[in-house]
Amino acid sequence: MDPPPVNPRAGLWVGEARIKAVCNATSGAIDPRRPAPAASEFHFPLIVHVDAAGQARLLQQVMQMGSVKSSMKDRRPHDYSES
Repeated sequence: MDPPPVNPRAGLWVGEARIKAVCNATSGAIDPRRPAPAASEFHFPLIVHVDAAGQARLLQQVMQMGSVKSSMKDRRPHDYSES
């Protein structure tokens, strides 16, 4: 049996949200379907992981692991020689 296909969007994604309008979903006075303009636009970073099935999850932080030598070699190749 063949493994299920991997979603083409699978992986780690980094982006930025720009918020221009907001609503107070807990207040009965404001319709949450009609957000009001924010006092000023604000931006914040987003980190999203999409798994092989295509399920996207917002992440708070990411730890990227790898060998120090290989990651440093990619950044400063003149500091390392091939072993």
